[in-house]
Amino acid sequence: MTTLAMFPDLKAPDPPAGIDLRCCDVAEVLAEVTGATLVVADPPWVYGQRISGSGKGADDHYECLAMADILGHLRLALACCGPSARCVVWTTHSQMPEFLSHAVRADDVTTLGGWRWVTGGTWAKVGADGAKGGRGAPGIGYHALSSESEPWLLLAGPGPHRRANVSGCRVIPRHRGRGEEHSEKPVEYQREMIRGWTEPGDLVLDLYAGLGSVARACKAEGRRYIGAEIDPARHERALAKLATYRPETL
Repeated sequence: MTTLAMFPDLKAPDPPAGIDLRCCDVAEVLAEVTGATLVVADPPWVYGQRISGSGKGADDHYECLAMADILGHLRLALACCGPSARCVVWTTHSQMPEFLSHAVRADDVTTLGGWRWVTGGTWAKVGADGAKGGRGAPGIGYHALSSESEPWLLLAGPGPHRRANVSGCRVIPRHRGRGEEHSEKPVEYQREMIRGWTEPGDLVLDLYAGLGSVARACKAEGRRYIGAEIDPARHERALAKLATYRPETL
């Protein structure tokens, strides 16, 4: 794997105006953010049993967070938002039951400061052969590369919300080897969420930025952005992708 760190004379490109993608711990960003309209959380979930024939290459591995840490970050993040904000939590099929058992009560009110679980959806994947979950489809965390979908949950604050037309399930091709990386969410999907749940100029808070697909979506849609990625190599790659990203018309 080639990264900018291999070339000390090169500097990672600065992000565009309004986009603040930092290499730091989530807590550093949460200590200073207020007024976010949308929180995006794609945590590094603890993985379960390894499935035969699946897994990640050496470049795909990253440190995972315990459920208690993820819930703590979410509580702090949602406290930074106004009552009409929303929060998208990307999860996995294996981790979602535990997350719901800790975060959501029977009346759909969460343990995260009065927020509610209102809906959810799925990123349905297709592989290089054009089939859902087919050959070449990117995997779900540490789970099989043949997995067909990755779910998300939408939480909403106690205030009024603008109506949004965001489809619950989308099938968007993503083939490894064509610029996408393991578990990298489609920018097109992120853009749809941002258009549906924010207005131009709103602030989007990205807790676990990864390779920066939310940052690229905010660049395309004219939203302000602040995000944290703790791994220096992934942060460098995220900045490089952000610098070269040219939005397509959706």
